[in-house]
Amino acid sequence: MGGNLVLYKTIFLGIACVAIEKKITPYKIKFCPYRPSAIAEKLNKMENNMNKTIELSDEQYKSLVKLIFYGDWILHANKIGEAGIDQKTEEVREYIFRQKEKFSMENWFKNLEYGEELKEEVIMDLLEEVFKYNEDTFWFYLVQKLAQRDVSNEYSNGEKITEEGEEEKRMQYEEKYQKAFKYREIEKLYLRKEK
Repeated sequence: MGGNLVLYKTIFLGIACVAIEKKITPYKIKFCPYRPSAIAEKLNKMENNMNKTIELSDEQYKSLVKLIFYGDWILHANKIGEAGIDQKTEEVREYIFRQKEKFSMENWFKNLEYGEELKEEVIMDLLEEVFKYNEDTFWFYLVQKLAQRDVSNEYSNGEKITEEGEEEKRMQYEEKYQKAFKYREIEKLYLRKEK
Protein backbone atom coordinates (compact mmCIF):
# COMPACT_ATOMS: atom_id res chain seq x y z
CA MET A 1 0.00 0.00 0.00
CA GLY A 2 1.67 3.19 -1.17
CA GLY A 3 0.89 6.81 -0.62
CA ASN A 4 1.41 10.24 -2.07
CA LEU A 5 4.33 12.19 -0.74
CA VAL A 6 3.93 15.91 -1.18
CA LEU A 7 7.28 17.67 -1.36
CA TYR A 8 7.45 21.39 -1.13
CA LYS A 9 9.87 24.15 -0.26
CA THR A 10 9.26 25.76 3.09
CA ILE A 11 10.96 28.18 5.40
CA PHE A 12 11.50 26.88 8.90
CA LEU A 13 12.33 29.29 11.70
CA GLY A 14 13.58 27.00 14.43
CA ILE A 15 12.92 23.38 15.22
CA ALA A 16 10.71 21.66 12.68
CA CYS A 17 7.81 20.59 14.83
CA VAL A 18 4.89 21.21 12.55
CA ALA A 19 1.90 19.00 13.00
CA ILE A 20 0.16 18.70 9.64
CA GLU A 21 -3.39 18.01 8.82
CA LYS A 22 -4.34 16.35 5.55
CA LYS A 23 -6.83 18.40 3.57
CA ILE A 24 -8.30 17.38 0.24
CA THR A 25 -5.21 18.44 -1.70
CA PRO A 26 -2.32 20.19 0.06
CA TYR A 27 -1.11 19.69 3.61
CA LYS A 28 -1.83 22.64 5.85
CA ILE A 29 0.21 23.75 8.82
CA LYS A 30 -1.98 23.19 11.85
CA PHE A 31 0.20 23.93 14.86
CA CYS A 32 3.73 24.94 15.78
CA PRO A 33 4.57 26.68 19.05
CA TYR A 34 7.72 28.28 17.60
CA ARG A 35 6.01 30.24 14.86
CA PRO A 36 3.54 33.11 14.91
CA SER A 37 0.33 32.37 13.04
CA ALA A 38 1.11 35.01 10.38
CA ILE A 39 4.23 33.11 9.33
CA ALA A 40 2.34 29.80 9.35
CA GLU A 41 -0.28 31.42 7.11
CA LYS A 42 2.42 32.62 4.72
CA LEU A 43 3.91 29.11 4.58
CA ASN A 44 0.48 27.66 3.74
CA LYS A 45 0.16 30.11 0.84
CA MET A 46 3.63 29.15 -0.37
CA GLU A 47 2.74 25.45 -0.17
CA ASN A 48 -0.37 25.97 -2.29
CA ASN A 49 1.77 27.49 -5.02
CA MET A 50 4.69 25.06 -4.80
CA ASN A 51 3.28 21.56 -4.29
CA LYS A 52 4.89 18.72 -6.19
CA THR A 53 3.78 15.12 -5.88
CA ILE A 54 5.88 11.98 -5.97
CA GLU A 55 4.18 8.62 -5.61
CA LEU A 56 6.09 6.03 -3.62
CA SER A 57 5.39 2.48 -2.61
CA ASP A 58 6.00 1.48 1.01
CA GLU A 59 9.25 -0.19 -0.06
CA GLN A 60 10.39 2.93 -1.95
CA TYR A 61 9.65 5.10 1.09
CA LYS A 62 11.75 2.75 3.23
CA SER A 63 14.63 3.16 0.75
CA LEU A 64 14.16 6.94 0.83
CA VAL A 65 14.37 6.95 4.64
CA LYS A 66 17.64 4.98 4.42
CA LEU A 67 19.08 7.35 1.81
CA ILE A 68 18.15 10.35 3.93
CA PHE A 69 19.76 8.77 6.99
CA TYR A 70 23.01 8.11 5.09
CA GLY A 71 23.07 11.60 3.57
CA ASP A 72 22.34 13.17 6.95
CA TRP A 73 25.11 11.08 8.53
CA ILE A 74 27.66 12.30 5.99
CA LEU A 75 26.60 15.93 6.43
CA HIS A 76 26.28 16.02 10.22
CA ALA A 77 28.06 13.09 11.94
CA ASN A 78 31.21 15.11 12.67
CA LYS A 79 29.52 18.45 13.31
CA ILE A 80 29.09 19.86 16.80
CA GLY A 81 26.27 22.22 17.76
CA GLU A 82 23.60 23.97 15.74
CA ALA A 83 26.13 25.95 13.68
CA GLY A 84 27.22 22.80 11.85
CA ILE A 85 23.69 21.75 10.92
CA ASP A 86 22.48 22.27 7.35
CA GLN A 87 18.99 23.62 8.08
CA LYS A 88 17.58 23.02 4.60
CA THR A 89 18.45 19.32 4.65
CA GLU A 90 17.10 19.07 8.21
CA GLU A 91 13.78 20.52 7.03
CA VAL A 92 13.52 17.94 4.25
CA ARG A 93 14.50 15.10 6.61
CA GLU A 94 11.83 16.15 9.13
CA TYR A 95 9.20 16.50 6.45
CA ILE A 96 9.90 13.09 4.86
CA PHE A 97 10.10 11.33 8.22
CA ARG A 98 6.74 12.83 9.26
CA GLN A 99 5.09 10.89 6.44
CA LYS A 100 5.90 7.54 8.12
CA GLU A 101 2.29 6.59 8.95
CA LYS A 102 1.28 6.74 5.30
CA PHE A 103 3.89 4.08 4.52
CA SER A 104 3.46 1.82 7.56
CA MET A 105 6.88 2.75 8.94
CA GLU A 106 5.95 3.89 12.46
CA ASN A 107 7.91 0.99 13.95
CA TRP A 108 11.18 2.56 12.71
CA PHE A 109 10.65 5.81 14.63
CA LYS A 110 10.64 6.96 18.24
CA ASN A 111 7.31 8.16 19.56
CA LEU A 112 8.10 11.85 20.16
CA GLU A 113 5.82 14.81 20.71
CA TYR A 114 7.95 17.03 18.44
CA GLY A 115 10.45 16.14 15.75
CA GLU A 116 11.24 12.83 14.12
CA GLU A 117 13.99 10.42 15.13
CA LEU A 118 14.77 6.88 14.12
CA LYS A 119 14.88 4.29 16.91
CA GLU A 120 18.33 3.35 18.24
CA GLU A 121 18.12 -0.24 16.97
CA VAL A 122 17.24 1.01 13.45
CA ILE A 123 20.16 3.45 13.55
CA MET A 124 22.55 0.69 14.63
CA ASP A 125 21.36 -1.55 11.77
CA LEU A 126 21.81 1.27 9.25
CA LEU A 127 25.23 2.13 10.67
CA GLU A 128 26.51 -1.31 9.68
CA GLU A 129 26.68 -0.04 6.08
CA VAL A 130 28.42 3.14 7.26
CA PHE A 131 31.04 1.07 9.11
CA LYS A 132 31.70 -1.04 5.99
CA TYR A 133 32.06 2.13 3.92
CA ASN A 134 34.42 3.65 6.51
CA GLU A 135 36.58 0.52 6.47
CA ASP A 136 36.85 0.58 2.66
CA THR A 137 37.56 4.28 2.41
CA PHE A 138 40.10 4.24 5.27
CA TRP A 139 42.42 1.91 3.36
CA PHE A 140 41.79 3.63 0.02
CA TYR A 141 42.68 7.09 1.34
CA LEU A 142 45.55 5.79 3.44
CA VAL A 143 47.18 4.34 0.32
CA GLN A 144 46.50 7.56 -1.63
CA LYS A 145 47.91 9.84 1.06
CA LEU A 146 51.01 7.74 1.73
CA ALA A 147 51.78 7.55 -1.98
CA GLN A 148 51.35 11.32 -2.38
CA ARG A 149 53.56 11.93 0.65
CA ASP A 150 56.31 9.71 -0.77
CA VAL A 151 56.22 11.42 -4.17
CA SER A 152 56.40 14.82 -2.47
CA ASN A 153 59.32 13.70 -0.29
CA GLU A 154 61.17 12.22 -3.26
CA TYR A 155 61.01 15.50 -5.18
CA SER A 156 61.26 17.91 -2.25
CA ASN A 157 64.81 18.92 -3.21
CA GLY A 158 63.48 20.98 -6.13
CA GLU A 159 63.99 18.35 -8.80
CA LYS A 160 61.53 18.88 -11.65
CA ILE A 161 59.03 16.22 -12.66
CA THR A 162 56.32 16.27 -15.31
CA GLU A 163 52.69 15.66 -14.42
CA GLU A 164 52.84 12.32 -16.22
CA GLY A 165 56.01 11.39 -14.33
CA GLU A 166 54.46 12.35 -11.02
CA GLU A 167 51.34 10.32 -11.81
CA GLU A 168 53.44 7.28 -12.75
CA LYS A 169 55.55 7.59 -9.60
CA ARG A 170 52.42 7.96 -7.43
CA MET A 171 50.93 4.84 -9.01
CA GLN A 172 54.11 2.90 -8.19
CA TYR A 173 53.87 3.96 -4.56
CA GLU A 174 50.15 3.17 -4.47
CA GLU A 175 50.86 -0.31 -5.79
CA LYS A 176 53.52 -0.78 -3.10
CA TYR A 177 51.10 0.22 -0.32
CA GLN A 178 48.22 -1.77 -1.78
CA LYS A 179 50.38 -4.88 -1.59
CA ALA A 180 51.49 -4.03 1.94
CA PHE A 181 47.89 -3.55 3.08
CA LYS A 182 46.36 -6.26 0.88
CA TYR A 183 44.81 -8.04 3.84
CA ARG A 184 44.03 -4.81 5.66
CA GLU A 185 46.17 -5.69 8.60
CA ILE A 186 46.59 -2.62 10.74
CA GLU A 187 49.57 -4.37 12.42
CA LYS A 188 51.60 -3.61 9.28
CA LEU A 189 51.16 0.10 9.85
CA TYR A 190 53.55 1.71 12.33
CA LEU A 191 55.64 4.84 12.76
CA ARG A 192 59.41 4.55 12.93
CA LYS A 193 61.15 6.50 15.64
CA GLU A 194 63.06 9.44 14.24
CA LYS A 195 66.79 9.36 14.95
